[in-house]
Order: sequence, then structure tokens, then C-alpha cells
Amino acid sequence: MVSNPVHGLPLLPGSSFKDSTKTSFHRCQTLDYRNGYAVIRRPAMGIGGDQLQSNQPSQAELDEMANKAPILTYGQPKHPPPPDFIPAHVAFDKKVLKFEAYFQEEVPMSMEEHYRIRQVKIYYYLEDDSMSVMEPIVENSGIPQGKLIKRQRLAKNDVGEHYHWKDLNRGINITIYGKTFRLVDCDRFTQDFLESQGIELNPPEKMALDPYIELRKQPLRKYVTPSDFDQLKQFLTFDKQVLRFYAIWDDTDSMFGECRTYVIHYYLMDDTVEIREVHERNDGRDPFPLLMNRQRMPKVLVKDAKNFPQCVLEISDQEVLEWYTAKDFIVGKTLTILGRTFFIYDCDPFTRQYYKEKFGIIDLPRIDVSKKEPPPVKQELPPYNGYGLVEDSIQNCFALIPKPPRKDIVKMLINDNKVLRYLAALESPIAEDKERRFIFSYFLATDMISIFEPPVRNSGIIGGKYLGRTRIIKPNSTADSPVYYSPSDFYIGAVIDVFGHRFTILDTDEYVLKYMESNAAQYTQEALASIQGHTQKQEASAPVVEKVAARACWQPATQHKGRPRPRKALVTPREPGALSTGRPPRRAGPRQARPSCRYDTATWDTETLRRGGSCVPTPLSLPTQAQPPAQLEPLCRLDLCSVLSGGQALGLRHFLICHLERPRTENEEPKGSQKRTPHTPTPGARPSVPGRQEKRGTVARVSTAIHSPGVGDVRDSAEAQGEACRRPEGYSPSAPRRSTTAPS
Repeated sequence: MVSNPVHGLPLLPGSSFKDSTKTSFHRCQTLDYRNGYAVIRRPAMGIGGDQLQSNQPSQAELDEMANKAPILTYGQPKHPPPPDFIPAHVAFDKKVLKFEAYFQEEVPMSMEEHYRIRQVKIYYYLEDDSMSVMEPIVENSGIPQGKLIKRQRLAKNDVGEHYHWKDLNRGINITIYGKTFRLVDCDRFTQDFLESQGIELNPPEKMALDPYIELRKQPLRKYVTPSDFDQLKQFLTFDKQVLRFYAIWDDTDSMFGECRTYVIHYYLMDDTVEIREVHERNDGRDPFPLLMNRQRMPKVLVKDAKNFPQCVLEISDQEVLEWYTAKDFIVGKTLTILGRTFFIYDCDPFTRQYYKEKFGIIDLPRIDVSKKEPPPVKQELPPYNGYGLVEDSIQNCFALIPKPPRKDIVKMLINDNKVLRYLAALESPIAEDKERRFIFSYFLATDMISIFEPPVRNSGIIGGKYLGRTRIIKPNSTADSPVYYSPSDFYIGAVIDVFGHRFTILDTDEYVLKYMESNAAQYTQEALASIQGHTQKQEASAPVVEKVAARACWQPATQHKGRPRPRKALVTPREPGALSTGRPPRRAGPRQARPSCRYDTATWDTETLRRGGSCVPTPLSLPTQAQPPAQLEPLCRLDLCSVLSGGQALGLRHFLICHLERPRTENEEPKGSQKRTPHTPTPGARPSVPGRQEKRGTVARVSTAIHSPGVGDVRDSAEAQGEACRRPEGYSPSAPRRSTTAPS
């Protein structure tokens, strides 16, 4: 460490010495922690372990402490704690004093000026008492300007003292490296800071002006009459003033031509023209910036200059009659430069202002030259070849590796295992095909249709699967926009075209009726009316079938230990829950008489069953002579005898023959029958259980099987009719009993 020099000796090598006993040169710690909090500790030692004079008590303080008497009443007065110590580099960080000044520089080698005034700005940095001198740059001055003195501590005198902010004020001179600077003024922050420190500022002064610059501002004395065109004046007046135009070159008429954009620069200082290319990203062209270098462009050449070698020699004024000027570049006009026709469609704001002031042209609107994109070419799909689905085949046209078409997963989950079944007949001029029946199955999850033909014995036609699951296109739709059959197209009487084969819908199942009721908005009025008419026709023909089946299937009971004993069931149950278990109904009390018949003659309202209502038993009456035999003619076509036992088949056949061939009189009774009295139920007796009746066959199944052969099983329909039979009308337990054998 170099100690301070001896008083009176300069700060030069040899006038100072190093203390070899000092080995530690670190600074004392000023931060400390007390009770977990960071506190400031005043340094007691300086750099190198020297004792700081600020912490040493002075002689006056020592004398005061020695001579001061203690105060016994209140004790020693408590002094306020010393203020927190803030370092200078923290307190004055980024705080700079700014002064405006100038200095005078001699010019010995000039006849026009003897000295010049150079204006500078002096900055004083409070954090480390450093200074810097900056000179604003003047364009085309020819003098190196900018940072004259870099930031450092500047010496005030030869003793080694440095400039302090207390030495700076307005209206004073300071000498820095042999140059005298006159401080003229300061900014607002500098004024407030110096006044807060108790320094009285001098009034501001005006900045001195350079006499040569003021002389240049005066107009020159001209002794020669100037010409009409002064190139020097043009150069000085329009220096760095450029007119900018945006143009296009449309070369689409030639082979491989295109429309390209350019920027045309017209320099007012020398009437030269420059054409620059506008490159776009990935345009496939080399990034050459210029199409034409800056040069004067001839507009009209002399007659003899057509053969002038322009590519080798420059064109002078002798070969040109007229050059391109600023008035030739107008927005909306075309101009030909070097054989290329450019169309100017826009310019920049400076160019618009120049034309407004120079030529009085106010309106220079931008012209839209963007070409509209041609309409996209519609992809024409190849015609459908008939293999697979249309959506699946189209995927081969969209990608090299086709992907399966998207499926409606929500629809498939909601309509899973939901199938609509219809009975249909084939429209054909062939007589054998008219009797064929088909079952259409419409799968709601995938909108696919399958066709099944029930096999018929001895028909000569092999039944089974007629068409696998597929989506069927309507006949009037095209392959580009196919329209498929939907559930709304299937109703009674509808004609379905399946690949050239026409089918007519004859009947539906119960689930289709419920689906149509819950989704009536999907169907037309014609479809709903056809289902309603078909249902009414079934209900109208149902009573005749029920009466015939009840008369044919009923048998009287036998005697068993002095009371009627029911016979075994005439029809064997085939579907679980469709028929009774064979047990007679329980009696309500000990004195209730058991019924003498196995079944109660009852039927149910078909519409009530279809809508989910309760089953209300309704007594049936056997057909009488008043009913015309024509109502029983459809029953002759039923093959009910194939599902009944021998005695039941004979009884049904005998009943049909008697009613169809021989009409009876009004009061005539059947042969061998006895007159019966109506049965009156015992008071308090237990009525028939509606729940047991609901499990048995309904009229709708029998009527459907009769009017729509081929749907379901006729055998099930006959069993349902046999189960629907209860007591015959007019039966009474007290009446004389018939023979226990089946009627012949």
C-alpha cells in the first residue's frame, strides 16, 4: 500500500514509500446480525487496519467527559441513536449533475474564421465524483465530435485536488486539461440539488454562437446571374430526399411469366432512378437486392441514338432528348424502363406530400392490384364401383393409405341392440314370388339393413339370409351425395327399393309401434296414418278370431269326488309367461265353488295393452247364426289344426264346417247340446286375477298372425288363442253335465 507523500513533495515515484509491515488490506465488515436481524455496524478500522479518525474522540470531547458532573436526579440524558450509515455509491446512485458549457478553439489555417465556438455538455456523477465532457455531433462538420473526455476524476490543480460538486456553478470558468470551459446553464435537477446543499447559483447566461455558422446562414452574395438550373442548389436542397413508389411488373402473358412487385426510388438530388426487387419468403429466387442500379433513365432518345451501344457506353445528353423526371411518376400510370412496363399502384406519405406541394396533386389513392385467388378446383370423385360402402370407398381418393370413416360413437352406444323389424312382400310379376315374405331388420346403431326370408316347407325356395347388413341407397340419390334409407321411410304400405328389387311393407312388430310413438316427429303424417289404419283393421277383425278359437279350444270339466274337476290344458305353453301354469285359481273362502272350466272366456283391449295399460277382462260370446259365415272364411286358411291335439283339431274343423256349410235358424241349438243357464258368481267370491291374465296371450298376437301370415309363429298365435279361452258363454255349474269326451 502506498502511503501519503511527505508534505511539499509531488505525487511522483520516489516521493512515496510502501509500509512493509502491513499485510492485510481488506475492508472492515459493515453488516452484522443481532437477534436474527441484519443491522449496520460502523467500521472501526480502515483499509489495512489503520485506525479511523472519525471514531476517535477529540480532545474537546475527552475534556468534556472528564469535567462533566453526573446528574443524580434524572441521570444522564439519553442521546438519539445515530442515523443509519448509507454509502455514497448507494445514496447518489444514478444521480448526475448536468451543465451546459462551451469552449473557444483557435483556427489558424483559415481565412474565413479565426476561432470557433464548440458547445459541450459536462456531466458530474455524484456517486464517485467523476466527470465527463460530451459534444453533440453536428452533421457534415468535419470535426471529430462525441465524447471529448471520458468519465474520470478530473484534477483541479497541481496539488492533486479533484473537482467537487461544490466547485461547480453557473457563470464560472473551469480548466480541464488546458482547455477553459465556460459553464452557462444547468438543468432543473442540478439547480435543485445545489440549492438544497446551500449553494447560491449565479444567473444563467446565453450560449455563445459560432460566427462561422452564423455566416453560413446568410445568403451568399452573387455576382453572376445564375442559370435556370443549379445542380449544386438541387443537391443541397434535396439531399437525402427520395420519392418511393410501389410498382408491379405483370409478365403473365409470356410463358412461365408471373406478376412481381418492385420498389422504385427517385432521388430528387440528381434525378436518378433505382429499382429494387421485393423478395418473399420461399419465392425460389436468389436474393438480389437490385433490379436496376441507380442511374438517370432516358425517356426520349434522338433518332440517331437507336443504334447506340447502351450496354457498353453510357448515354449522355447528346443522345437523349428528354429524361425521366418526378412528374412522370404518377400513381395509376404505367412507364416503360429498359423494356419492362411497370405499373405504379402506391407511394409513401412523403411522396404524397411532395406532389401536393410541388405539383398540386392532392388525390393519390392506393390501387388494389392483388389478384383474387381462382376458385378452388372441385375434386371430382370417381364413380362408385359397387364394392363396399360409399364412405369406405371414398377414403381411397383422399389419402394414399386410406383410413376408416369416422363413426358416431354416441349414436352406437345409445341405439345398441335396437332393431326395427318389418314384414315385407316382393313385388314381382312371377306368381311364385308374390307369396314370398321377407323380414327387414333395421339396426338403429349403424343405419344398416338386413333381409331374412323365413323358410317355407314345400315351397321350392330356399329361405335364410337374403341380404347381409349394409346401408341401402335410395334410388334417386347419387354416388357423390348418397341418401340412405332411414326409419322414417319404413311404414305400412311403403315401397323399398333394394338394388333394383322392390319390396312392400306389410306389417311391423310391437317394438316398431312403441318406437314410432316415442319418435313421432321423425315420421310423416302418411306413415303415422298407415300404422293407425293397420291397427284399427286388426282390432276390427280380432273378435271373430277370438270367438272361433274359444269355441274350438273349450272342453267341459269332469266330476271329481262330487265337484267339478278341470281337465288338463288343451294347449301346451311354449313361451314363458305367455300361458298359465295349469293350476285352477284359488277360492276366496271355504264355501266358494270351484269353476268347472279350465279357462275363463275373456279377451283384452289391444290398444290398452300396446300402450302399457291394465288388462280388463271382457266376456266373449260365441258366434251365432245371425253372424254371416263370410266372417269365418279367413279362418279356413289358418293351419291351427297342426298345433292342436287330435280332439281339438276335430272340434275346430267340425265347428267351421257346420257354420260355413249349414246355416242355423235363430232358435236352433247345436246338436247334442243342452241349454245352459248363465253362471252367477258367489257373493264374496274372489274375482279373476288381472296379473295372471296379463301373462297370457293377447288378441293382438292372434289378429297379427291371422292377417299377416309369416310374422312370428302361427303355432304361438293359436296357443295364445287357446290360452285366452275361459268359460263358454251360458255355462253354469248347476246345469246338467255333458260327456267328458271332446266333441266330435
